[in-house]
Amino acid sequence: MRKLLAEKGRLSQLLINDLKDGPTADTVVNHFGSLTAAYAAVGYQPTPRPAFGMNGRHWSEKAVLSGLRKLHVAHGCVSLRLIGSCPDLPSTCYIREHFGSLDEAMRKAGLPVLNHSDKMRAGWKRRKADGCDDYFAGVHWTDAKLLGALRELHEKHGYTTANLVDQNGITPSAYYYKKRFGSLTKARALAQLPLLTNSQMVSAGRRRSKEGTSIARKPRFAGQRPGMGYCSNDILAGLRRLAERRGVISARMINEDPDLPSSAAVVNHFGKLSTAYQLIGVVRLEGKPIRFGLPPQK
Repeated sequence: MRKLLAEKGRLSQLLINDLKDGPTADTVVNHFGSLTAAYAAVGYQPTPRPAFGMNGRHWSEKAVLSGLRKLHVAHGCVSLRLIGSCPDLPSTCYIREHFGSLDEAMRKAGLPVLNHSDKMRAGWKRRKADGCDDYFAGVHWTDAKLLGALRELHEKHGYTTANLVDQNGITPSAYYYKKRFGSLTKARALAQLPLLTNSQMVSAGRRRSKEGTSIARKPRFAGQRPGMGYCSNDILAGLRRLAERRGVISARMINEDPDLPSSAAVVNHFGKLSTAYQLIGVVRLEGKPIRFGLPPQK
């Protein structure tokens, strides 16, 4: 950042993100808490900015901090969704631009700042308290309806497996049963269905396969990717084909390609996308919204 400041005479989020041999602005914020704190660490004092606004209305720093406190008092928490629907606050983009990060704004407002795991847990608790988890694909499912559907499934087929629950097209998924009751086995017990040992379930599955009565696994919805295992070399070959076909590459393009795993799976394999890009010869491009692609032909 000092080299960038010496070269450009100023620092900004855009300049940091465009720096080839440096971290992104998000990484800087993760290290220092905010861009403002990072600027102070390298001795840079940005030009004072006027009050910021949105849709013709302007907010001072005091007004934003006051709005965050009111939001926390009213709901017991502050979330992106609550900020977006609050008339007393600008958008989260404007708050990040002014304070460097939403967490920094929360700290200045004297509000508790949660880590990512605690935020996720709090969100799940709020969803459950609001009854959001009672819905699957827009249909309200009570415990009684779920258990009744499981009994009907058993009466029709003579068994209830996770695959059958997923593929029958009527009940919610097996994962939904696990989330509601703790496990599919507990749901069977509550539905007063016969409980089998693991050996009995395996034997019954083999018998159904020989008889040809097993239900084949299929997508639950149009466009769903099959559950596939990918070798690292296969992923790299697929990424290379995508880059050669499109000229550029991004996480969105990877997610949209039916022959590739998700971008998150690529990250799990290689640590980060840029490492995978480096292995297939993809480089950062100058002056492009999508910053990675094959090097220009000489």
